[in-house]
Amino acid sequence: MPGSFGFFYRRGNKLPENLADGMQSQLEHGEKWFEGKLFHNQFGFHGVVDFKSRLENDYASSNGKSIVIYGNIYSSEDSRISSQNKAKMVLFLYEKGGLDFLKHLNGSFVLSIYDEEDGKLVIANDRYGSKNLFYLIKSNEILYSSEIKAILADTSIKPNLNSEAIAEFFTFSYLLGNKTFFEGIELLSPASILIQDYKGDKVQIKTYWDFEFNRDKEPKALETYIEEFDYLMEKAVKARMEDKDKIGIFLSGGLDSRLIAAFAKRIADHTNKELISFTFGTRGGWQEKIAKQVAEELKIENRFYEISSDSIARYAEEVVYKGDGHIRIRDVHFISELDKVKKEVDTVLVGFFCDTVFGAHLHKDMLQLSNRDELAYFLFRKYKVKQIAEHIPWILSESFQDNPEEKARRNFIETVKEISFNNYEEIEHYQDLRQRGRRYMLNLSNQVNWYLNSADPYLDNEVVNFAINLPLELKIKKIFIHKVLKYLFPNLAKIPYEGTGVLPDTTGLPLLFSRGERFAQRQLKTLIEKASSGKILFKPKDYRAYDYWLRTGSIKYVGEVLLQERKEDIFNRGYVWKILKEHMHCKRNHGQLICDMLNIQLLLDKYNLCDKNRQSRGASNEI
Repeated sequence: MPGSFGFFYRRGNKLPENLADGMQSQLEHGEKWFEGKLFHNQFGFHGVVDFKSRLENDYASSNGKSIVIYGNIYSSEDSRISSQNKAKMVLFLYEKGGLDFLKHLNGSFVLSIYDEEDGKLVIANDRYGSKNLFYLIKSNEILYSSEIKAILADTSIKPNLNSEAIAEFFTFSYLLGNKTFFEGIELLSPASILIQDYKGDKVQIKTYWDFEFNRDKEPKALETYIEEFDYLMEKAVKARMEDKDKIGIFLSGGLDSRLIAAFAKRIADHTNKELISFTFGTRGGWQEKIAKQVAEELKIENRFYEISSDSIARYAEEVVYKGDGHIRIRDVHFISELDKVKKEVDTVLVGFFCDTVFGAHLHKDMLQLSNRDELAYFLFRKYKVKQIAEHIPWILSESFQDNPEEKARRNFIETVKEISFNNYEEIEHYQDLRQRGRRYMLNLSNQVNWYLNSADPYLDNEVVNFAINLPLELKIKKIFIHKVLKYLFPNLAKIPYEGTGVLPDTTGLPLLFSRGERFAQRQLKTLIEKASSGKILFKPKDYRAYDYWLRTGSIKYVGEVLLQERKEDIFNRGYVWKILKEHMHCKRNHGQLICDMLNIQLLLDKYNLCDKNRQSRGASNEI
C-alpha cells in the first residue's frame, strides 16, 4: 500500500546507497498511479508514497522543518483541515504549539516531521493506529515504513521469524500487542509519538492519548442517544465525502454499511455528489439480494461483482506480500474487483470498525465473573478461534512444538492484565479496541488502499467517544445499531439482515426459527456433499465462500503450495495432507485453517524465513 517511510542515523554516517529509492519502490509496487516525495538531510531521509492526485498535499517544508503525511486528516479542535491543506496546516500547528496538536487531530494517518532546529525526528500515528507504521531500531539507526518489505530494502537486515507470532496467528487470526512475524520489527502502538533526539542521542516512544470511559451517571432516553448519533454520524460521513465528486460505498447485507449508505444518500441529495454502491460475493447469495434491495430503496446505483472460484489462486501471493502476512487471505475476497472500483469512484466509504467500536463482542456473561484472572481466561476462550487452534499441536512440525498453545494463551492473558481499568465491561471493550479491532478489523481497510482511497466514518473521534460510552445494554450484540436503523431509516429496517435472514430487530421465536432453518439447510447440504465424496452440488449463499473456492478453482494451487517438500518445514506435511483430503472430499470444512496455512507458508517462502529449496512431490500434490 502507499504510505510513509524513512531512514535516520542517530549519529552522522554515510547513507546506504540507493536505500531511499529502494524503500520508495517497495511502497509503489510498480503501479503507475503511485508516486513518492523525499526529503533528505544530514542524518537520513523521510518520504511518502501516495496516489498522484493526492501527493502534493502530503508534504510540506518551512523554517528548517519538513513533514510527510499519509492518510486522511479532517480536523483538529481549533480548525478544519481539508485535503488541500493537510500537510501545511499540520506543520503550522506543530510550529505553533509543539506536539500537543496530535491529540486534537481527527483522522486516520501516519506522519513524520524532521525538525532541524531542535535536532529531532518525530514519527506519529492516529488515535487508533488505523494506518500501519512498522519500525526497526538498531544500535545506530532507525528504519520505518508502512510496509515491512520497505524496511527490508536495507540488505544488511537479515529477517528472522518470530515463532510466537505463528502461534498467535493460528490461535486468534491476528497478532497480539505490537509484534510482527519478523523479530526486531514492531508495529507502532496507537496514539504514539516516536521521537529520535539527535542532540541527546536517544529514542523514546510516548503515548499522547488513550480511551476514556465517561458514561453518564444517569442514562439518557433512547431517543436522545439516537439523535446525538444522527448528528455525529452525518457530520463524520460528510467530512469523508468532502472534496470528492464520485463516492463509492461497500454495501453488504449487514447493517453497518447500510447505515453509511443512508447517511451518504442524505448528504448527496443536498450536494449533487454521485454515489455508487458495490457488493461482492457469490451470485444469488444473501449479500447480492439484500444489497440490491437496500440500493433500490435508497435510489442509488448498485454494482454486484461475483468472486471467481480461482480468486485465492490468483491473489493469495499478492495479499500476503503486500500485507506482510498480517492481512488474511480469506478476508480479502473482493481484492480481485478493486481495479474496477478504482475506475468508477474517487473514494469508498467502508464500515469495518463498527463492530468493534459499538461493542458487538461484549458479552453479558462477563458480569458474573469474580476476579480479573477469571476475566482474562474468559476472554481468551472467547477470542480463540477454536476450529483452527485445535489443530496447532498436530499441524506444526517438531521444530515448532515448543508449547505454542501455552505461549499464545500466556501472551493474551498478559495483554488483558496490563489494562488499567477496573470495570470488567471497560476492560473487555478496551481489549477488543486495541487488539482484535486494531490488528484484525482495521487491516481490512488498509488493503483497500492498495487500489483506492478509503474512509471509515466509524473511526471518527466523536463517533468513537459516543459509542464506547453508551450504556452496556445498548452495546451488547450491537443492539444500538439495530435500534438506530429502525428509528432513523425505518424503510431500511424492513429489509432482512444477512446474519439472521430476518428483519434487523427480530427477536424471540421468529429469530430462533430462522436460525434453525439455516442450520438445518447447512446440515443437509453437508450430508449430501459427504455422500458425494466431494462432488460440488451447491453454490454457497455467503459472500466469503473460501471453502467453496478451495474445492473448485483454487484446488490445484493449494496442493502445489502446501504439499511441496521443503528443506526446513514449519508444517507437519502428513497432517496437512489429512486436512486437505478431508476438506476437498467434503468430510469436514477446514476452509479457514487451509487459508491460514497458505498465509504462513507464502510468507515464509517470500522472505526465506524457512529454506525455500524444495522438490516437487509429483503426483502427491494432487488432492
